[in-house]
Amino acid sequence: MLESIHLLASARALDISVLLGRAGGGTGGGSFGGGGSSSGGSSGGSFFGGSSGGVGGGAGIAILIFGGLTAWVIFMIIRMLIRRSQGGGSSSGVGSTLPAGMAPAAMGETFGGGETARASTAVELTAGIDEIKAHDPAFDPDALITGLQASFYVVQQGWSERRPDLTRSVMADGIWNAHRMQIDGYTRSKQTNLMDGLAIQYANLVAASCDGHHDSVVVRFFVESADYVVSDENGKVVRGHKNMEPWCEDWIYQRSAQAKTNPEGGLLQRKCPNCGAPLDVEDTGACKYCRAPIMGGDQDWVLVRIDQLPSWEWAMANIPR
Repeated sequence: MLESIHLLASARALDISVLLGRAGGGTGGGSFGGGGSSSGGSSGGSFFGGSSGGVGGGAGIAILIFGGLTAWVIFMIIRMLIRRSQGGGSSSGVGSTLPAGMAPAAMGETFGGGETARASTAVELTAGIDEIKAHDPAFDPDALITGLQASFYVVQQGWSERRPDLTRSVMADGIWNAHRMQIDGYTRSKQTNLMDGLAIQYANLVAASCDGHHDSVVVRFFVESADYVVSDENGKVVRGHKNMEPWCEDWIYQRSAQAKTNPEGGLLQRKCPNCGAPLDVEDTGACKYCRAPIMGGDQDWVLVRIDQLPSWEWAMANIPR
């Protein structure tokens, strides 16, 4: 998994370096590593090469300095991306890093694109729970966590079995589409990401809030598993290892602030929140029975984002107390 993350980081850095190279080009059509324009007029800049038509030594030195500076910038970008892929995160500890058991693009975004703050004290967490209970008296955090743990295993099963149809009943549209694309990539490359011994050690509610538009909860999962990729053709491990290791993630679930806990059960109880039929979700996010869109968060909790945390120790130290 980490190797695939490094590849993603390198690809992003290469994209940036290409853009930097193109930024030096003029109307003459500059190149990434070649020389300048071969004719007069408006010559095209190049990333490392010189330009033709009487450029003096001072300009050549300037180009060399610019090339060296740009190479250093690219190196720092690659270094930053790799550090993030290894769980470095942001200074707050909740960064845009990659979930351990899922693909790079499957991080997702919260509804509205805003960041969901984690509670720092038990008092703040209680206040957030009360905000939700003010319009949904039946909201039960303990029952919710139990249901969300089940959804955690569903997502990981869908990932390892390369079955995005399983995760459709858990994930909001944005994160599911990215999740499916990454699974398709593994299928095309004839590889499978396995997570032997996957087990949740703890699950803690670390945030609850209502902004007037959406209810949000953040559940922190403390997990242990192996994490490795095998070739479908010969079963050999091509990345990762089979050692059991701990890792932690914050899973953010949201729903409309107009939604209420259904006493008959909803998505977490494997029922359609609209018609009550056994949960069977189409790729479009609609119930196969009543055809109502049910994965947009209008009626029930859906997974919208996953944040990998820097370490088990950091995650434990930052639980609301």
